[in-house]
Amino acid sequence: MELRSEEKQEKENKGRKIIVISIVILIALIIITGVAIVILKQAENKKMKLSVDGKYVAISSNLIVEDEITGEYYYSVEQVAKLTGYAFYNGEYKKYSEDKTKCYVECQNEVAMLEMGLKTIYKSNSKEKVNFDAYKLSKPIKSYNGALYINSDSIQTVFNTKVSHDQTTNTIIFNTLPYLVDYYSNSAKSNGYKGICEDFATQKAILKNLLVVNKDDSYGVVSIPNGNTIIGNKYSKIEYIETTEEFIVTNEGKSRYNINRRRNKNWFKI
Repeated sequence: MELRSEEKQEKENKGRKIIVISIVILIALIIITGVAIVILKQAENKKMKLSVDGKYVAISSNLIVEDEITGEYYYSVEQVAKLTGYAFYNGEYKKYSEDKTKCYVECQNEVAMLEMGLKTIYKSNSKEKVNFDAYKLSKPIKSYNGALYINSDSIQTVFNTKVSHDQTTNTIIFNTLPYLVDYYSNSAKSNGYKGICEDFATQKAILKNLLVVNKDDSYGVVSIPNGNTIIGNKYSKIEYIETTEEFIVTNEGKSRYNINRRRNKNWFKI
């Protein structure tokens, strides 16, 4: 009887050991799984992402290059054109060549010409697209692997697109002018305005954190994002001049004068 009792006790002890080992293994697996999830999330956060007009899109292999000397990101002109709704062409405007040291990009309202090595581009937003104005870039246009690249500041000038980098999620954010116009038009209406100016050239003030608003069919200017009044709503027309960063205001079709960001101390509120 004692032998059988010992055998039974031994079997129970083995059973308990198996249960304990199983629990330990299960806990270990849970811990390992948790650690793996954290590592994967960290890896995902480190991986660069791209958002265009509020939607995540895949980053093409040749979209971004990092300058070996400065570490600054440069973006393919051709790839940015595709992302922002522009047509891309090699060569000079309407010259129909395959010269890859020059290119131009075009949307419904505007065309911009670029050339490798220059810090100046030429844009026209006239209906005929014949009168071109010069615009300075912060860095020269570069060439990598036979394609033209520009930095993020230049994207705003060339493509009327705001670029920012969310360091927390490592996300490059592109917001095009049509997207910003739609967003701030809705915002203006929710704040008691009739809407914003519908002129394409004047809408580009948004890229400088300024918004031309319509209230009771009179126009004014407010700052983004705080909505501070820069120019009161008392003018029949306000035009934004991108080349000089000025507003030309007209009252009752008679008076016409400039309010310049660089000369008026109120601009420093922005």
